[in-house]
Amino acid sequence: MILQIKKALPWLILVILTLGLLTISKFYPSVLSDQNEFLAGFLDTDFLSVLGFMISISLASAVNIHFKLIEYTERSGRSLPSTIAAIKKSSISLVLAFIFALFLVILKPVLACSPTSQGFFNSFAIVVLYFNISVMYDLLLTALKIPPFIK
Repeated sequence: MILQIKKALPWLILVILTLGLLTISKFYPSVLSDQNEFLAGFLDTDFLSVLGFMISISLASAVNIHFKLIEYTERSGRSLPSTIAAIKKSSISLVLAFIFALFLVILKPVLACSPTSQGFFNSFAIVVLYFNISVMYDLLLTALKIPPFIK
């Protein structure tokens, strides 16, 4: 039961964060729109640079974890297909989140005409950032769970 809650917690936070930010954008648009000076410059090429940096670190870590798990499987004879599949899904999700962020950066200047729509774009950027951080955290936990090799 506790394990199921631990697995569902990041997704629950993601849903609550998304709904909360979208609600704020709808009813209090000045908070998350470009009237907020920080957020006005947040969703641009610098945002993509930060995400690109995070993704490069995360993907390098995922590849390293993948190789360590394969090595562990070969040495111990224990197969860990679900863990390896989860690492692949995490890696793919990071790339997809980056592509989504790229569309946000490209479309915001074209489509965000009102404070509410600016708030929606900025909200999704914050959600993408949270998603990347949670995937990085998950990869860290996975790396720390890999048992040492005993020769």
